Amino acid sequence: MKKLWYNDGMKDSLSPLEVIDLIAYEKLRSFVELVSNSPRPDGTYNYCREALQQRAEAVLKEIKKLHDEAMENMG
Repeated sequence: MKKLWYNDGMKDSLSPLEVIDLIAYEKLRSFVELVSNSPRPDGTYNYCREALQQRAEAVLKEIKKLHDEAMENMG
């Protein structure tokens, strides 16, 4: 496998927790992107505060579940 300049000296595979961290990062990044969307042309937004709060809670619960499952599988 060819080593890339940004991967030099790094291991070739990720641990289960590193995979979970990457998934969590992507879920959080996606949520922040959703929240930061510009208003529609009429000046309103696609999601109300309550809907965003529900989504945030769901994302956090999903990340916790993934982490807990990974910890169980490692034990």
